[in-house]
Amino acid sequence: MQLRHAAVCAALLSLVAAAASAQQPAMIYGDTLDERALALVEASDSGYCLAGWTRSYGYNAPAFSNILVVKTNPAAVPQWSLVSAGTDDEEANSLARTRDGGYAFCGWTRSYGPGIPSANALVVKLTAAGARQWAWAFGGAADDRAFSVVQTKDSGYALVGYTYTYGPPPYPNIMVVRLNPIGLPMWAKAYWCNPHLGEDEGYSIIQTVDGGYAVAGRAKIRASADFDAFVLKLDPMGNVMWMNFVPGDAADEAYSVAEDQQANVMAAGWTLSYGTNPMVRTDIFVLQCTQSGVPIWQSTYGWAADDEQVLDDRSLVTTFDGGSALCGPTRSVGPGAPNPNLLLLKLTPAGAIQWAHSHPSQNYPGSASDVPYPLIQLAAGGYAAAGWTNSFAFLGGDDFQFASFGPNGSRVICTDSQFPIQDTLRVDGGQMRDTTFMYDWDSLPLQSETVSYHAICDTTVGVGEQPDRAASTSGVRLVVDGGISLELAHAAHVDIRLYAIDGQRITVLVHGRLREGVNRLRLPASTAPGVYIVCGRVDSAPVSFKILKL
Repeated sequence: MQLRHAAVCAALLSLVAAAASAQQPAMIYGDTLDERALALVEASDSGYCLAGWTRSYGYNAPAFSNILVVKTNPAAVPQWSLVSAGTDDEEANSLARTRDGGYAFCGWTRSYGPGIPSANALVVKLTAAGARQWAWAFGGAADDRAFSVVQTKDSGYALVGYTYTYGPPPYPNIMVVRLNPIGLPMWAKAYWCNPHLGEDEGYSIIQTVDGGYAVAGRAKIRASADFDAFVLKLDPMGNVMWMNFVPGDAADEAYSVAEDQQANVMAAGWTLSYGTNPMVRTDIFVLQCTQSGVPIWQSTYGWAADDEQVLDDRSLVTTFDGGSALCGPTRSVGPGAPNPNLLLLKLTPAGAIQWAHSHPSQNYPGSASDVPYPLIQLAAGGYAAAGWTNSFAFLGGDDFQFASFGPNGSRVICTDSQFPIQDTLRVDGGQMRDTTFMYDWDSLPLQSETVSYHAICDTTVGVGEQPDRAASTSGVRLVVDGGISLELAHAAHVDIRLYAIDGQRITVLVHGRLREGVNRLRLPASTAPGVYIVCGRVDSAPVSFKILKL
């Protein structure tokens, strides 16, 4: 049966050999084993840079994890990639775009530094082209890890993480390290709560408008087995100004900190003590304080059905309109729940919900897990998120996932509107102490790598609304006219296959040489209604698009 007899929507997703499409890109990167993206920035050329870890690439993979950095063009197609070359585990956890157009990332390594085989914190500076300018691994005899990096006003850097080496026990203590522009130490401090009852860990840092710093994390602040979320304000030399925390009867943890246009400090994380189903399921929380630490508002967001969380040092961003946006996994809504899906949430300056979307959607379901970590607002006004997914079988295992969204947080077909429930939570003041320390450091290498990638979640063209629409590039024209026509500028060898939405191959649609001009594609008569991916090659050019059979 020809497609003119079926109700179909289709659109061209990508022809990698051609110029970048104006559509919002969404892509996965990786290979047969696991990769997870934990950091994302928009590049100065409107492309993107992602960082995290891989077990598919690098020395001693898959036995050990390696750092993976991927730089893309604006269409999210890789331009260069780097992996670490250590003999043990390494991860990149946070990424900053630097004023010279390059990048700095931090994380930890068991391959380099003074404390191996214990973990050492690391920080690496790259040029815009991916060349290493400098790289340092530092710490002491026990585990020391960095989870967040920010470039400072003097073109230096500040890192936060935790240390099992410095400060008094019980360990770990929060670690903040201030570096000069070439990554050498200016000062380093360990922080712990007063009274000192247990673990204290820092996961996010920013420099504030007054030249100081704000840190978010989790700590054993009360006589409890559970963590409490905290936000800590420091002056430019790292001295404690104030600390607020979320007191509750269960675990509450903060992973992201930001500063709004009024110089208020914001923090986000997740709470088991408050929200829609306390003591049973977690909700996202966001709190806002003045620069002097006075609480302004604090809210939870989620559903009683299952968990919503914020997991990354850059999951919370302040937006151009004075509000904020955040992302995290939801297990309450979206396809495949309780498998996690991406939740993107936009708030007013007062914390009210403006809109919320989940990704993937019911029309473009992910078959397994889609877990977002960082979120950025793009210079053009939209948003982009990164994380990992194992919903698509194109590459294998867990893959780096990248998805971009419009200014209202949506993608055609690929997102569903959601309506989380908002509630309140409590914030109290607390105390922290600190001490300075000195650490040893070492250098570490990186090497070039080529990563595989595959587009996902294309934008569609509605047949019924505007028939006879087309997308074209590089001599290939896809015509949507109540059916699907592949129009070739010249005769070509074509290999195109039909896949289920989870990446499982269904059948070969075309394999052979097609003539110049219009060639109609046929779906098998047994094809059930639903969303499918059609992809393959026209000569050497990859082509991929999505159809929705009704």
